[in-house]
Amino acid sequence: MELKNDDVAILVDDKQLRRLAKLLLNREESLMANIESGPERNKYLKQCNESYDKVISLLENANDIKSKYEDHRTKAEDHKTKADVAETIHYYLKYAINMSMQCIRNCCLRASAVSKISTHYTEMAAKLLETDPGDMVEIQRLFEEAELYAKQTLETAENCRSGSARALSKIFSQSLKDTGTTFPEMLNDYKNRLGYTSIEFEELEDAQKILVYNSIITDSKRAVLPTLETLAGGAGVAVLLVCAGLMVWDIFTAEHQLEAVLTNALSAISEIGAFTVQVLVEAAVSEAVADLELGVFVVAVSGFVVGTASGLLFIAASGFLVDLIFESGGKKPPPVEGQHFYSTIMPDGMAIANQIAYDGEAQAVQAIGPKTYF
Repeated sequence: MELKNDDVAILVDDKQLRRLAKLLLNREESLMANIESGPERNKYLKQCNESYDKVISLLENANDIKSKYEDHRTKAEDHKTKADVAETIHYYLKYAINMSMQCIRNCCLRASAVSKISTHYTEMAAKLLETDPGDMVEIQRLFEEAELYAKQTLETAENCRSGSARALSKIFSQSLKDTGTTFPEMLNDYKNRLGYTSIEFEELEDAQKILVYNSIITDSKRAVLPTLETLAGGAGVAVLLVCAGLMVWDIFTAEHQLEAVLTNALSAISEIGAFTVQVLVEAAVSEAVADLELGVFVVAVSGFVVGTASGLLFIAASGFLVDLIFESGGKKPPPVEGQHFYSTIMPDGMAIANQIAYDGEAQAVQAIGPKTYF
């Protein structure tokens, strides 16, 4: 186990990670059982179980790749070996598993994120397998790439939902609110600072979008992220875009107290069950305090991101819709017209992980909480 600050426990022990995954699954299954429609209930139960299975598979992959290349390890200190690359991939996967279970409370969005991590692992494992053990240059490159992903996912896992980390970016978040800066305006400003002045944010390559998001995270003092100038394309970029996007949207909405507003709004529509996003927006706007100067559209987009990441609402297409928002920078509305969402309070993976870290399994079960809005 590795600890960060006072409220985040990054788990690296296999038994602890399996326990966290199982506790999340058990609670999510009990929540899904409240969905009245049989086909809908089965659809979401299947997604929860698939997400759990993928997490366990990733954990097994992490251990397998480390042991597979152990015989490549040497005492040489002047160059990296396949064993070094494999060990770094091992920890990248464990940090990514922590990120997905602790930072993403929405089971549908987590399933999407875990799929991206799984695809990236397959790509990394294939590259390592086909690399000649004597190709020191390529092995060094693979090591640095794996290390980059490990650092970024660890920083996200430690700082995305941490109360102490959120406090570090409070001044930055407050300044955005005080100046009435919109999310697209913020992205445009940082995009231009990086020299991308002749192109809109949504037209940037995904790797360039990550650079924009990361520069905001760094300036806000929320986290210290690795330098990504040499970031290659591929499946890993999709993982980093989720990592960066979640943190930047949290930074932007923090001082608007949007999560609290949504919680109140969802309480107001608790009798509806499945509802359209229009109902959510109307409820959120009616609950908004006078200084919530985001506008109805931004409440819709920001509300969807915050509500989805914090586990207040969910839909099977959560991952697809959030991807569209992260890729467009919130400038284009996601295609949510007529789609039905469900509201609940998903289990808090970060709180459960803390209890597991201190061997408080009984307390961990209690930390999940029984509240639901079905």
